[in-house]
Amino acid sequence: MSALTATYDKFPFVLPLNKAVGSASAIVTKKLLDIREKRRGMLTFSLPKDLCGEAAYIQERCSLLGWDGYDARPITKAELAAAIRFAELLPDGIVQPEIIPEPSGQLGFLWSIGQGKSFSVTPGTDGNLVYAGILGKKEISGQLPFNNEIPQEITLNLFEFYRKS
Repeated sequence: MSALTATYDKFPFVLPLNKAVGSASAIVTKKLLDIREKRRGMLTFSLPKDLCGEAAYIQERCSLLGWDGYDARPITKAELAAAIRFAELLPDGIVQPEIIPEPSGQLGFLWSIGQGKSFSVTPGTDGNLVYAGILGKKEISGQLPFNNEIPQEITLNLFEFYRKS
């Protein structure tokens, strides 16, 4: 099977794993992703739409060289597209992150709930996600490929530390 449907503390979510091959695997994955999209359409508050609008607003304000008063690279439409793609794939049931313009010319997503718990993810146009977090006593960082899904390592950390109550 190339997808896992699970319940995390009574909250169902879909994790495409892309480990299997074959037509049955593709059918299961497509059905699970369709279910996730239908669930999102039923919500009155749409996390991805709010984040996409915020990302577009920030990109427009930071589209010139030196937007930070120093020598920050402009945030391009391509970087905006990477951020929107990431926002659209965020799982339901997590708190909304802040979108942070980065001097490197990218848009980062930051979750912070104080008490030594912050986590950031920056999608890039190179097809990778760069992430770092201080999650209590656990410190993590790295880079993972970003294709058509958010890697499981990131999704599980978001559910563990940033679930809506």
